[in-house]
Formats: sequence, structure tokens, C-alpha cells
Amino acid sequence: YIEHANALAASIQQTQTTVNSISIITDNKKEVNKKLFKNVIKLKKDIAKGHSWKIHNRSQFYNLSPYDETVILDADMLFLESVDHWWDFFNKFDMLCTSKVKTYRGDWVVGSPYRKTFEANALPNVYSAFTYFKKTELPNTVFDLMQYIVSNWNEWINRYAPEEKQEVPSLDLALAIAIKILQFSQIEIGRAHV
Repeated sequence: YIEHANALAASIQQTQTTVNSISIITDNKKEVNKKLFKNVIKLKKDIAKGHSWKIHNRSQFYNLSPYDETVILDADMLFLESVDHWWDFFNKFDMLCTSKVKTYRGDWVVGSPYRKTFEANALPNVYSAFTYFKKTELPNTVFDLMQYIVSNWNEWINRYAPEEKQEVPSLDLALAIAIKILQFSQIEIGRAHV
């Protein structure tokens, strides 16, 4: 994933002018191209010990981000054109989550096998791979709850997503459960192209 993150950072630097300050959070600093990142942030606490897929640690992004406003991106993304205008839209919200995505071909993603749990349990169809947040109380509460959910996965899955049960923690599912629990209308769930 470090190679992907390096490519993502390079694509951001080449296409974005308004905001192109990029940080990476990792426990493997060796492969990071430090010229591409403003900050290389060491993961302070591995809350996913014993798990090969370290998704639990993504719930710490709020506390690890050095910015007043942050966009979380998955490492396997690329920016091919400027999206500087998005920041004007983001600024209206404390937190913004993607709910509907398009493929690189421009087709809406529908009926994904990875979304059965969301559908069966009437959870918001959110993707954590592209999430905007400000350092305000609302996102702080959401991320704290997500961290608690992934750390106590079986308890929360049994309570909020028992149908089409997902045994492995997912930040998408933790985010959906947190939104449902908190019922925050202030979290805007929007459409984006991926």
C-alpha cells in the first residue's frame, strides 16, 4: 500500500493547487517517499494487534490528523484532474461521507457483494475511503464511537448488523453503525466519483 500511497500523493501534487498538503499514517516509514508528504505520521497505538488486516487503526484518523480539515483517502486512488472546488463545498459541513460511487467507467456501483450487510440491516451506505471532516465535536464523537465499535466488533455487529453478519471489522460498516446510533443529520452523505 505504500507504493500506492506514493502514487496517490504524486497525483495530488500534480493536479491540485488549492490544497495539496498530504500526510500518511503508517508503521512502515522505510518505503515512504518523504518528498511527497508534508507529514509521515507514526501510528502511536496499534489497536488491531493480532489481526492481519489493520482496518481498526483507521478509526484513529481524527486524532492522528494534523489538519483542521481532513479528507481521508484510500491509498489505491489517483487524482487525474483538479478538484480544488470541492473544498468550497466541504467547508459547509463538519463531516461529509460518500454514499454512492461510480466506477472508472462512469457506471454507478449497485448491488455490490460487499454491501449485503448494509442492505440487510438498513444501514447507511457509506464509504470511509473518501471522508471529509473538520476538527469539531461531531466528527470527534463519530470517530470515538467507530474506534469503540471496531474494538468491540462482535458486540456491535450482533446488535446493529446481525443479518448477513460480517465477521471481519470494516471501517465502512463501523461508520454506518456510528451514524445510525448517533442519528446525526449534520453528517452529509453524498455522491462522489471514484
